[in-house]
Formats: sequence, structure tokens, C-alpha cells
Amino acid sequence: MAAQEGYQADIILFMSLLWLALDVWASWDAFSGCPKPIHKWLFASYLMMGAMRVACVVSSRAATPQAGYFLLNLRHGSSKQQAIMNFTWLVITPLFTLWTILGTVWIVQVMYEAPDKMPTGMHFWILIVWQFMSYCWFGMYGCVGLVAWHFELRLRSAETDLRALEDGDLVARWGRVSNLDDYRALPAKMAAGGLSSGEIRNLPGVRTYCSKGTIAGAGNDDCPICLEGLQEGESVRELSTCQHVFHRSCVDLWLLRSSECPLCKTKVRGD
Repeated sequence: MAAQEGYQADIILFMSLLWLALDVWASWDAFSGCPKPIHKWLFASYLMMGAMRVACVVSSRAATPQAGYFLLNLRHGSSKQQAIMNFTWLVITPLFTLWTILGTVWIVQVMYEAPDKMPTGMHFWILIVWQFMSYCWFGMYGCVGLVAWHFELRLRSAETDLRALEDGDLVARWGRVSNLDDYRALPAKMAAGGLSSGEIRNLPGVRTYCSKGTIAGAGNDDCPICLEGLQEGESVRELSTCQHVFHRSCVDLWLLRSSECPLCKTKVRGD
């Protein structure tokens, strides 16, 4: 139902843009006395809006549900989708923004210098309404762009933290966890907040596991996070606040998301 409504809204938008473009084309000579090419500005604005929407619709329809909202995702697995996303944000959006501002300057100049040459009747109101809609459009896309860049900065920060902890032991157990696909792969922060990678590296309690009890508090034989048995010679971390023991590669990733012990919720103090 939602997809059908989306198609209907796009059809209405494209039909409206087509009607507006044909109206300007049919009234081309009526604008000939205007000192600024407002008719050309209107016609190009309609084309830009249509091109932007076509790019967004094509990419959104081709994207998988796991890719998230198209414009919020600055990382696409498909080179085609990545190219369309780059075109949307780096070409059509700034071009439309500058074009709208230029149109405002031209309209103000004509209103003050040659008000009798301004379009009249319906064309005048179409011009004013389209200006308003254009500012609403790039204001909305500006907000979406800021959110998308915020997600990208969070992704880069998370990748930096993960990369700082990504040694041979962690890669052997979990793989390359620092390669995040898109904003939906961001590690979720829990209520307690996480520790930084530097704080985690400085935590005491890293040991080599020995089943004969050389680690204080090593009463558990399984890692409570991955539920796999603790094996001789594996790198483990004993939390100094509660003496619970985990695989170091498991609990270090946990502590990026939460500063509490995953078993007893005791606050882990970072140095």
C-alpha cells in the first residue's frame, strides 16, 4: 500500500512538472520583454526538480530493504547507486540551490527596476509559489544532508575505535569488524554509554587463560558473551570491578557499547 501511494505521488509530481514546463513553453514570447530571463529560469528549475526526483526514485526502487533510506546512506554497495547518490548530493542539489538563489535575485531586480515587465496573473502566482516550494525543497534536503553526514562521521569514528582494537585475536574470532557497510551497521550505544578504545586498551586484567586457576575469579569455563569455552592460552580479560572473565576480543567490543559488565552490570572504570 505504501509503495503504491509512493508511485501515485511521483506520477502526480511528474505530471505537474510537465504541465508547468509546457505552460512556460507556450507563454515563451510573453516573457520576452522581461529584463531577466525568468522564463528560462523557471523551465530549467522544472527540469532540475524532475531529474532529481527521477534519480531518487530509480535508486530507491533498486535498493534492497537492508540498504536503509537512500539519501541518508553515503555508502552504497552498488557502483550504480553510489554514482546516483553522488550525482544527487554533489551535482543536482547544490546546482538547484544556487539556481533558486539566482532566481530570487533576478525576480527582486525585475520587481524594483521594471515592475511593469513582471509576469502577471497566473504566471506571477506560479512564480511566487514555485520560489517558496524551491526553498522548502532544498531546506528539507539540506536537513537530510546534515543527518547523512552526521551518520557518516559516526561511522568513521566507530571504524576508528574498532580498528584500534582490531588485533589478530579479534580478527580470528570476529573477522574485520571495522569495515562497516552503512549507517545501519553503527554499533548501538547502551544506556550506560561505552568506553573509548584508549580507555579499553588501558584497562587492567588482560591475562592468558589457564584452567588451573591462575586467574582470580576465573570460575566460569565459558565466555558469557560468545558462549564458547575458554581455552588454554587464549587472551582473556578479567574486569577488576567484579572479577568476571571473558575473551578479551569479546568484552572489548562490548565495552565500546556499554561501560557495564555484561553479567552483573557493575560499572567498569576506565583509566
